[in-house]
Amino acid sequence: MEETSSPIIFDPIELLDDSSNILVQEGTNPTFKFKSNKNVTWEFDDYGDYEHFIIDSQTGEITFSKIPDFENPLNTKGTIISVKLNLNSESKFFIELFDYEDPEIQKTSITAENFLQYVLDDSYQNSFFHRAVNGFVLQGGGFYLYEDEENNFYWSEVESKGTIKNESGNSNKKGTIAMAKVGGNPDSATSQWFINLDDNSNNLDNQNGGFTVFGRIIGDGMEVIDKLQIKGLNMYEYFELGYYLIEPVTDPSLTLDVLIGTYPNNSIFANLPLWERVNIGEVSINDFVLIENIGVVEEGKTIESYEYKLKVKAIDENGIITKHQLNISISDKDEIAPDAPTSLEISSFNTNNQTPTITGNAEADTTITLLNGNVVLGTATADSKGSFSITPSFALEDGTYPLTAIATDSAGNTSSKSSSISITIDAEDVVTELDESTKTTSDPLEDIISEPYQTISASIDEVRFTPGEDVSIDLLYTTSNIENELSGLGLKVHYNSFLFSPSGDNGGVTSSLNTIAKPSINDDTDNLDNDVNTDKYIAISWVDFASKFPGEELPATIANLKFSSLKEGVDSLTGESKINFTSSDPSENYDFLEASLTLKPQIFNLDVDGNGKVTALGDGLMVIRKLFGAAFNNEKLTFKAISDEATRNTQEIHDLIQGAIDDKILDVDGNGKVTALGDGLMIIRKLFGAAFDGDKLTDGAISDDATRITDEIHKYIDAMINLDTLA
Repeated sequence: MEETSSPIIFDPIELLDDSSNILVQEGTNPTFKFKSNKNVTWEFDDYGDYEHFIIDSQTGEITFSKIPDFENPLNTKGTIISVKLNLNSESKFFIELFDYEDPEIQKTSITAENFLQYVLDDSYQNSFFHRAVNGFVLQGGGFYLYEDEENNFYWSEVESKGTIKNESGNSNKKGTIAMAKVGGNPDSATSQWFINLDDNSNNLDNQNGGFTVFGRIIGDGMEVIDKLQIKGLNMYEYFELGYYLIEPVTDPSLTLDVLIGTYPNNSIFANLPLWERVNIGEVSINDFVLIENIGVVEEGKTIESYEYKLKVKAIDENGIITKHQLNISISDKDEIAPDAPTSLEISSFNTNNQTPTITGNAEADTTITLLNGNVVLGTATADSKGSFSITPSFALEDGTYPLTAIATDSAGNTSSKSSSISITIDAEDVVTELDESTKTTSDPLEDIISEPYQTISASIDEVRFTPGEDVSIDLLYTTSNIENELSGLGLKVHYNSFLFSPSGDNGGVTSSLNTIAKPSINDDTDNLDNDVNTDKYIAISWVDFASKFPGEELPATIANLKFSSLKEGVDSLTGESKINFTSSDPSENYDFLEASLTLKPQIFNLDVDGNGKVTALGDGLMVIRKLFGAAFNNEKLTFKAISDEATRNTQEIHDLIQGAIDDKILDVDGNGKVTALGDGLMIIRKLFGAAFDGDKLTDGAISDDATRITDEIHKYIDAMINLDTLA
């Protein structure tokens, strides 16, 4: 099959073979164009995966209803269960549990969780389907088979975990799965479940309180079930499996009615399906319709390499139908970001060379773009060993240059690291690293720079703040040689006093380490950080007379800074401000690597529909829906969530939330990613109020890579609830 993203144009359907095999690029939605030599209308046959496609009845053009995803071809949102039967390698199907919120289904949390527990503790391993009624149900989950040492086999009941509350509401349509229960007792379901082999909604949706539908067979799973050709053995009766199987009756005069009157027909095995009808003494475990393996499919690994199957029908004016089957596979697109660049160094630097060569390491064969702000300093391709070098295309002057190195792979995926370099003409070569954790004893820094250096940075490169509220910043300290026992450090924290002022009695500084004096606030009259926008600095001096500074594993958090911001403190041009870290008093024989932090005002609040209120089941629900992606495209985002008093329409709400995602505003735990079950879950929890106070807000949702602790996340979300924030 040749991969395509272009329209696929077929010959007239009357001239086609029975089927066509197509390979489609992931992330594309080509048009399949059918035609006929007659005047026809076009339809899908009730077969395979037709619900994932759209057909134009007049033109015969077919497209995916949603752009196909290799990792999740069936657009599932619930927990996926893989079921393997014992017939052959193809007797496998998948179940999606209804354990998620969706306008089109009723969430069945209790029943889905109950079923999942039986799956996870292997209760359903070697269980068999003990009841099959054609055109009605295939039922299992109640019994399993086992053998003794003499290879005799027996049945036993699946141990019950107790009854559960009925959760009827979803319809018992073909392909859904539901819980079996005792007649006259709606809340009696335990372990037994069944597959609806046809549309049983008229009967089972209302009988006995309604049977709880808690999932569905997805993809071509019902094709697998239909191919089993299971028959209920109404004329055979099991009293003890393997010993008292009544032999097949060959006398044609003994009809089913006669047999039912002759033999008991009220056994739980009255409709027992086998692969083949067998004689007593010949039956074995492999004759039963047995669950050979059942388990939960790992999240993100749903049903890779899935092949869509659908049949197209052309119906002419005389009602004559011509069919053609499409088998469509999706090629996997590389969506994994490359490793970020790990280090930068500047070499060949002197007064006659203001375009120093900058070298570093990244993932092999990636394209490296080096930026100073939005200015491209140069590009290069990392070689097979990951090495690259870039020479700026223009001369650099004295000063500090924030750097961002972006690695881009062949699929367009990117990753980046940021740092800064200080350049002083007539100085020794200066070196910086993007990630100190990558240093080894053979790091080239030790060969190029004659003296090691100390450096201070913030825990994150960018901090968002709400104008008029306090800004809290953790200071991270490290050294180029990871030496954690020095005499101390004299630090200057430069800031714009027109926008910020230190908060508290100690110059805004809280530190667990000894300082030789109280931090002082000074005018930066000499522009020590080469930044005209910062006019003051906080001077902090740490001293350890035993040379044990800081005495902790590096990098270490050595202080917290707190600033109060002016409510109108937003730069009219850039919307941001800088805090710069410099030093004129590093430890003896050490230099200091200057660094900067960007402060951006929070211009987003969680009143996404603009009705003047922030609610959990309105704004919060729409935010978390958006984070779930394409499943909530178009009106599904705002379905029963948008306020009657909304001042934004659905598209405007889409755009507003997407902007907050792109700008990482909704990255509430500060791990660099915005996820539904992490950030989204914490946001909607916060909106539910006191029920999620303290650690309940972040329990099971905060990332291991989070740069904010629980209290900071509470405050961060509070700032977005503040309706004084523009949105």
